[in-house]
Amino acid sequence: MKKSLIALVAIIALATTSFASVSFLVAPGIGEGKIGVLGMYATNHNGNLANQEEPQLSDVTSLGLRVSYGIMANLDVLAAYSADTMVNVKDMEAKQEGGSTTGIGVKYTLSPDWLMGLPVDAAVLLGYETSAASVKFDAEVGGGKASVGLNTIALAAIFSKKMDNLIPYGGIALKSLTRTGSGSGAGARKKMDDLGGTALAFNLGCMIGVAENTVVAIEYNTENQSFGEPTKSGKKLDDAFANSVSGISLGVAYVF
Repeated sequence: MKKSLIALVAIIALATTSFASVSFLVAPGIGEGKIGVLGMYATNHNGNLANQEEPQLSDVTSLGLRVSYGIMANLDVLAAYSADTMVNVKDMEAKQEGGSTTGIGVKYTLSPDWLMGLPVDAAVLLGYETSAASVKFDAEVGGGKASVGLNTIALAAIFSKKMDNLIPYGGIALKSLTRTGSGSGAGARKKMDDLGGTALAFNLGCMIGVAENTVVAIEYNTENQSFGEPTKSGKKLDDAFANSVSGISLGVAYVF
């Protein structure tokens, strides 16, 4: 059961690959008083689960929505939600009962005077994400349930360049992570110590204008996550781990 619970921890870490933090964001503001709506589909793959006796591969797909609002010409607020599906949860001898990610953020577009002549637009973003996932384990592995949460604070830099109806863009985000969790049933830990971690995320993508106020986008993202610093004690936990996450996302956005 412990290994299954650790695999769930890896999955919940997967589900937060910068959707509210960096993904599908270009540097210029959306415009004062304007509203942008983005629909997205993402698939993410966990490349490794380090420091475990039996590393497991875990895939997650997400279907989500993000709304942006322009408070000023150079200041946007963001809110996002995605429903997350664990593709290979059966490999854990379990069934998924829930999975989602919610995020909010504030993006500020930098003045060209701050860029020292660089031929790009740039912005900074502060975001907060919270993810939750739960599974019910099969009787063959002791039954019971496990739930894991992941809270993320992200500071990101965003760069983009408008070229006719194309906007290539990219971003980099530093993240502070806190994992919580609990379990019930035979062999499951009733409570996991809060576990702190950090992550470095990158993304590259391109938006294509297909109609007035409408764009489609494709994006590649990658993120390196490291857990192992307990937030409430000085000892190192046995379930410390590291992840390398990558994925492809598709999006469609419209500005009102």
